[in-house]
Amino acid sequence: MELNELVTLFHHLEPSLKLAIDGDPIEPITAVKVEQGQLVCQSTDEQPLTIERFRNLNITNGDLTVVDADHTRLFGFRQSNHWLLFK
Repeated sequence: MELNELVTLFHHLEPSLKLAIDGDPIEPITAVKVEQGQLVCQSTDEQPLTIERFRNLNITNGDLTVVDADHTRLFGFRQSNHWLLFK
């Protein structure tokens, strides 16, 4: 998934949805950083990012590939309760 695709999809979703990596247990996304053409989703001790907070980060390079902390490309997502879970 590329960042511009993600931003387009976010416009149709509830801004209060919290972001996480799908798994058992889920891994909340609390920070993102740009690194070598990738948008790396990280989990720290902070509060999970919401769609609204993600929009406010103002990341302008839409060609970034969205990856998890292990640099594995994220290809899709699903909604579960108040979470947007990336796969």
